[in-house]
Amino acid sequence: MRRFKNILVVVDDAVGSQPAVDAAALLGARNGARVTLVGLVEMSVANRVLKLSDGSEADVAGLLAEERRRDLEDMAAPLDLASVDIDVAAGVGFVEIVKRIQRDGHDIVFCSPSAGETHGLAGSSLVMHLLRKSPVPVWVETPRGDPSPDVAVALGPFGTGDERLNQRLVELAGSLAAIRRGTLHLIHAWRLEGETLLRRGRVRRPASQVDELVEAVHLEAAANMKHFSERAHPYGVPYEVHLERGRPGTVLPKTIADLRPGVLVLGTLARTGLQGMFMGNTAEQILGEVEASVLAVKPDDFISPIPPD
Repeated sequence: MRRFKNILVVVDDAVGSQPAVDAAALLGARNGARVTLVGLVEMSVANRVLKLSDGSEADVAGLLAEERRRDLEDMAAPLDLASVDIDVAAGVGFVEIVKRIQRDGHDIVFCSPSAGETHGLAGSSLVMHLLRKSPVPVWVETPRGDPSPDVAVALGPFGTGDERLNQRLVELAGSLAAIRRGTLHLIHAWRLEGETLLRRGRVRRPASQVDELVEAVHLEAAANMKHFSERAHPYGVPYEVHLERGRPGTVLPKTIADLRPGVLVLGTLARTGLQGMFMGNTAEQILGEVEASVLAVKPDDFISPIPPD
């Protein structure tokens, strides 16, 4: 985790964002990293000017920005860091955050769901926009998460050109498990695509043949998991491999819920031919249910749809 040297922390509201500030400060202290707290003033008030009874005008955005800056100063004061930068962004929150990442070279962004938002991360519009559009890893610190030191990493699919991403996920998860002194859980969901059709379709295949195909897929997945689990050795942490049969969007949330890790590391993008990359259905389903904090990573060649200034 020492690769992160320029940390951005999103402060959407002073109460709900405190977990993200604390988590970023901990990583920043360990890494000797630069930490920037950025407060948000949303577009709905960004350009609003109100006339007062004495005929003067009040710049609502300016007043809110001033109060937000004071909140940030109060949050920064007790942090055990050499220095903390403070910034205030007025506009559409996720757009302003992504532009700052691009402009200032941040290598990770921390955020938290706002206080009172619904179960799972999918209930937070800001969080989901950052997970989809941020060009750097997104750490979502949830106050509802389990305090367990364990780290889970969701791997796959295999054989689709995403080996580099899987490797990066294991490296980050292993490093994080070592810092937290927890167990590393490597999770993968496997299945024979079209198995039901092969068993019950018009051109039904012999059961023995389908069974053989299923076992071939299982063995391939096991071999890949062995390959990636060996990459956990240098981190000196205990690890467990969880090969779960079924649709990823169904079995992965259940497995994660059963394991109750403190942090989940996963890739958030899928590839789809000429359409490029998009937020994968599996990631959407997991993020809609997960209670753990999340470190979400995209492929190295991901380009944010939000252009830099």
